[in-house]
Amino acid sequence: MTDSGRTVYGGGGISPDEKFVVPKPGPLETDLYVKYMFPTYARHFFTKHKEQLPARWDVGTVQMDAFRNWLLEQKYQFTEADFTKEYEQIRRRVQTEIYKTAFSVDESTKYELETDPEVEAATDAMPKAQSLLNSAARIRPKRHRSAPPGQPAVLNQPKSAGRFLLPLTLCSSCAIDAYLWSSN
Repeated sequence: MTDSGRTVYGGGGISPDEKFVVPKPGPLETDLYVKYMFPTYARHFFTKHKEQLPARWDVGTVQMDAFRNWLLEQKYQFTEADFTKEYEQIRRRVQTEIYKTAFSVDESTKYELETDPEVEAATDAMPKAQSLLNSAARIRPKRHRSAPPGQPAVLNQPKSAGRFLLPLTLCSSCAIDAYLWSSN
């Protein structure tokens, strides 16, 4: 049992409470990336837009239409269905490249992280992680015996076959508890 009172089953490691499937780049986005179309478009964009972009500038529908038209001018073959299906991923890539030139690589990376679906899912899960951490903090004192001063606390669990369970908190900010079997 974990400090938060959850059952641990042997042999399978720790299973995540929240499962997130990382979106894979679509075929159009991948092809545009491999053919270096995003940075090439960013160079083209700045030949047309000499002014400094405002902070937090965003690629909108007008810029995406311009990107689509530029691809057609370059004789790049794609279907409208693929472009529509991968619109948001392509928009993020275009904005990332434009940010590199308009601001800096650091600002571009910051934008990528702020809009990354995996980071957003992790951020959304943080309140639940805090709840698990709080629960473990309430339960932990009940599960440990007091020890004399200077001695470590011992789990308040019976020993089994000469082995006992030791808690190991891997990530206290995420309230992830793991357990190690240790010889007596």
